[in-house]
Amino acid sequence: MKKIILWIAGVLLLIIIGVIGLLVVIGNYLPSDEGGSIASSVGNQMAPLLRKEMGTSEQATAPSMSDSDLGRSRVIIRAARIAIVSLDVKKAVESLKQYAEKNDGFIVDVQMQTEAGSPPSAEVSFRIPANKLDATVAFVRQQAATVESEMISGEDVTEEFVDVNAKLKNLQASEEQLYLVMKDAHKVEDILAVRRELERVRGEIDQLAGRKQYLEQSSKMSFVTVSIATDAASLPVVEPAQQWRPLIVAKDALGTLMEVLKFLVNVVIWFIVFVPVWGTYLLIKLAIKRRHAAAGKKK
Repeated sequence: MKKIILWIAGVLLLIIIGVIGLLVVIGNYLPSDEGGSIASSVGNQMAPLLRKEMGTSEQATAPSMSDSDLGRSRVIIRAARIAIVSLDVKKAVESLKQYAEKNDGFIVDVQMQTEAGSPPSAEVSFRIPANKLDATVAFVRQQAATVESEMISGEDVTEEFVDVNAKLKNLQASEEQLYLVMKDAHKVEDILAVRRELERVRGEIDQLAGRKQYLEQSSKMSFVTVSIATDAASLPVVEPAQQWRPLIVAKDALGTLMEVLKFLVNVVIWFIVFVPVWGTYLLIKLAIKRRHAAAGKKK
């Protein structure tokens, strides 16, 4: 009896294994149009195209000679920030604007402050070719009575630039393959799915292209910021070592004391000017009080 049960169980096991194997084989030979979801349909359509375009894809993503050159050269973003004291702020600003325009640069921003009671000051921001940065810093020094602070910085973005460039080429190759899939798609849901994927890839391409352009332009054109004032106390701190400047702190404290004294004097002036107003009020109140007191005595 036991042998018969074991024999039946073995036969059933073989039948189950055979059925599973048959389903797997049939599933492999089913056309993609009879598949399940939209994603699997798009994937099945892309598979032969990917195999067909393998040579093109490998050629697009393979590093070119320019990519190899990027590995050897460095992509560095340089910038300078200088604070100077000048006897004529307006003249110094005009000199910097003319210098930037004559040396293939351009002005980004100019801010001038000429408020009454405070020394005139200005801040000029401009971009200049990176190979002219040192000459530009020397020119700024020539415009100064004294150079209060100076800082030149550099950021190596070579690794980021190469990474962005490689991702951009891969996405462009994927975009071309998706366009081929779009041509072979017939079902509406498949076309919509590929279009959504194209929109996503195109968005990433635009983002990476913008970042690549920013890195290229920033490495070619250095950013320079020049702060100008007739008084060193009005200049911003550029170098960290100059965060504490006792003479300037004392000057600021003296200026604050003068402001407080001016405020008190103004209060006294206002008090004197309004004497007729509050004096008349007090006299009227005193007269009314005396009248009430006299009336009380009569009673």
